[in-house]
Amino acid sequence: MLPRMPYLAWLVVLLALSSCTSTPADSSPPNILRPAPEAPAPPPAPAPVDPLPTGVEPPAAKAPVAHEQPVRAAREVEREVAPTRSAATEPAPAAEPAKTSVRVPESAHVKVEVPKGLQALLDDDPRMVPWLARTMATIDRCQAKNPRAAGSVAIVVTMHENARPTPKLGAVPAALDGLAACALEDFMQAERMPLFTGPEGQQHTLQLRFVP
Repeated sequence: MLPRMPYLAWLVVLLALSSCTSTPADSSPPNILRPAPEAPAPPPAPAPVDPLPTGVEPPAAKAPVAHEQPVRAAREVEREVAPTRSAATEPAPAAEPAKTSVRVPESAHVKVEVPKGLQALLDDDPRMVPWLARTMATIDRCQAKNPRAAGSVAIVVTMHENARPTPKLGAVPAALDGLAACALEDFMQAERMPLFTGPEGQQHTLQLRFVP
């Protein structure tokens, strides 16, 4: 049986007991209503691999190729193909036409000595072929009218850049007077020479020799 004490004393005792048996402020009873954390889902199982048929070996792994090897191989192929490609695509150069050789006609009684410079100009202008043929035919015909004509005549030919050449007849021997007069008359009625040009002022000496 508890001893009698005043009401105020009992109140102090109860407060002292409650302070000794109280739970600390930082500790709290477990919350039984909080849900437990979910465990992570397990990883998916790998897909089953079909086994290879009997006797079939798995493909061998490709050996690693360095980056420089395909680039170098492509450059070597390009160097080998480039000459063939250029030779196949480039058209062959056109063949130069054969150079015409213009010869001054001669006969048994009329001989002509053409200097090299004048011969080169004649070779560059084949239009002179018909005119030379007609001119020498006239001289040969006049020689036939004067069968005893003999001697030689020099003709100085002065070339012009934009005009026909200027001929200058040298001294004519007396034995060739009849032949010269005959040829001059025919030349006055003959067709004009083509526009045979050359370096301005260039001169060439042509020799005509007549043999009986």
